[in-house]
Amino acid sequence: MRMFGTKQIAAGAIFVLLVILLNMAAPRVRSAVFAFTFPLQRALWEQGSEVSRFLYGMFGSKELAQENKELKARVASLLHDAYDLGRIRLENEELQKAFSSRQEQSPRLLPVVPVGKELSRDVLFLDQGEAAGIALGMVVVSANQEAVGVIAETASHSSKVRLISDKDFATDVSLPDREITAVLKGQGNFRLLLDLVPRDKHLEPGDPIFTSSLGNVFPPNLLIGRVETKERGNEESFQRANVTPLFDVSKASILFVILALP
Repeated sequence: MRMFGTKQIAAGAIFVLLVILLNMAAPRVRSAVFAFTFPLQRALWEQGSEVSRFLYGMFGSKELAQENKELKARVASLLHDAYDLGRIRLENEELQKAFSSRQEQSPRLLPVVPVGKELSRDVLFLDQGEAAGIALGMVVVSANQEAVGVIAETASHSSKVRLISDKDFATDVSLPDREITAVLKGQGNFRLLLDLVPRDKHLEPGDPIFTSSLGNVFPPNLLIGRVETKERGNEESFQRANVTPLFDVSKASILFVILALP
């Protein structure tokens, strides 16, 4: 890099001083002085161009750096926004595809709200009834498609659902991972019992239990609960297990009645 000479620095200093003095003068004075000194200004500009760039580099570098930093930040923000928009568009397309492929296969679900419970039984009162299309024997599920119970009583604008944990409620179930078919029985107080499990079948805590089409109560493959603890049955050829239901009555703010199956 070529170093600046004394003449160049002096020319630059004179030029800067002249500009400052002219800015302080009246407009007419500035105009006259500019016209009179134009040849000198041109010479000083040509001689002091490198000085000017040097001074601008000294005093303007911080502003340039700040502007450059802000521009980079804006570009990064715009790129991020563009990426987010593209990702959201792709996600929406995938959701629309999934919805379209399942729309014809999904059952018609009517949202209902539990508004009470019978004191002596595992039966819930619902805020919808016959006027909304609810009929005896219809299946009730949770928002996660877990088996809850069956409609046991209807009125015009209300109904009752008998929970799978209600005493003496029974239905066939399956444990696909273990290739087991058994019977699930309600014990009351939101307790469930898995019964009539063949002795030669292996059970483990945590095994998932699903509804089976054999019982003609629920559609198949609705999740009911998981094996909690196993115990010996009354007959040597079968075993039993306590079951933890996945449906939690205390957290049920909304349920769904299956109005029609595909």
